[in-house]
Amino acid sequence: MKLSKLFFALTLFFNSACGEAEIYAPAPLILTDSFPGQGALIPAGEHAVALAFSEAIVVDSLQGQIELSQLAQGDVPTRGVGLRFQSYDEALYTVTYRIETALLPGQNYRLSIGERIVANSGARLLGAKNRRFATAP
Repeated sequence: MKLSKLFFALTLFFNSACGEAEIYAPAPLILTDSFPGQGALIPAGEHAVALAFSEAIVVDSLQGQIELSQLAQGDVPTRGVGLRFQSYDEALYTVTYRIETALLPGQNYRLSIGERIVANSGARLLGAKNRRFATAP
């Protein structure tokens, strides 16, 4: 009898101490759109890169996470293409980079988005993302 009273008391204590505890896991940060988009064919020349996210991001977390490469046959990067941070629109969760050199005609490119980008909420991008696109001849 004493054992059942002790068990009841402990159960009551732990239930009241924990309350309605919930485990909260933030939703992942999502890359919702990009320009150029996956598989896009754009004119050669000067362009900007735009990346839209599902929520506000920590701008400092972009450091070293966005790269543009010109590709040879077989998706092998042949040279990096310089990107310069231009702006971040907090209302649209969109970051814009200026491509520092004109894109050459008839070439394939890969835009790489690193996985270390973090949202203000603490959410992280789930894995690195790649967007391949080409310039018209």
